[in-house]
Amino acid sequence: MPNNEVKKVSGEVALYDAKVPAKFGNSVLSALIAQAGMEAEAQHLQETAQATKGLIAFEMTKAVLDLAEKFPDKINLFQVFEGGKAVEKLNTAVLTAFGVIKREIDGEDIVVRWTDENVQKLYDYNAELKKENEAEFDRRFNNRKRLNFRLSEAYKAACTLQTAAVTADKLVIEQGDNGPVGTINGGPKEMLGEAKKITLGFKTPQTGASHSPTMASLVKLAVDKHKKDEEKSLERSDKGNDRSGEAKLGMSDEEFGKMVNNLKMAIKAQEGKLSANMIKQINSLKPVLEAASPTVKKEDKKA
Repeated sequence: MPNNEVKKVSGEVALYDAKVPAKFGNSVLSALIAQAGMEAEAQHLQETAQATKGLIAFEMTKAVLDLAEKFPDKINLFQVFEGGKAVEKLNTAVLTAFGVIKREIDGEDIVVRWTDENVQKLYDYNAELKKENEAEFDRRFNNRKRLNFRLSEAYKAACTLQTAAVTADKLVIEQGDNGPVGTINGGPKEMLGEAKKITLGFKTPQTGASHSPTMASLVKLAVDKHKKDEEKSLERSDKGNDRSGEAKLGMSDEEFGKMVNNLKMAIKAQEGKLSANMIKQINSLKPVLEAASPTVKKEDKKA
């Protein structure tokens, strides 16, 4: 490249050349303004993305709460705390009610199909796809992980509202100063405080409230309550003269067996689809199992 030619990088920014300083200087001053505009645009996009994320979470929570009210025999949102197959069953029931998937008879089998081909291409994956296009497999796999996480958050938020006797019709979108805002007429006292409704999207708690009016607070309240309920259950199981491991765990042989079987089935269901993180979690069980495996007493062997 000739010495008198200005090299360009990133649009209008010229590399410094002592022989053409004016071109460099003017390009830098212009680029500074352009770069500031890019930052402002990026910030606006980030704010828009966060607002959209909040509205999606709000509407998903309203939707699953409504489904739980209409189909209590099919949709129990508190199953989200059971994990494993219970959550898988809950997700299937909710996505079916959303009209995203449907059950069809295929010969002698009942299969689950997606109702929209474009959505299927975003979320559906299998071992065959992994062999053909691993990058596409990973993309869809991660999309499903994000979907499952967002569903889980919606279930937990709705659990908090159910506990506070809030029905789906009490969740309303109102127009705020900066766009649509989710509001809840009523709600848990930890978020409601002295007010009659919760206006979401603020970091500062409402007067008299201990938690900020956010979707994250609804989720946290559900998780905290579940932990407290579990602790109380363990305390009750540890009372009396029975100090066996079963009493301390608050779990029968049958219940423990179900939990182990659920883990086995979960691992088997992911065969060919295990992520690096899943494999890491499975490997983390080995030392725990080795340390926890009880030694069978001689009298037990004779029996």
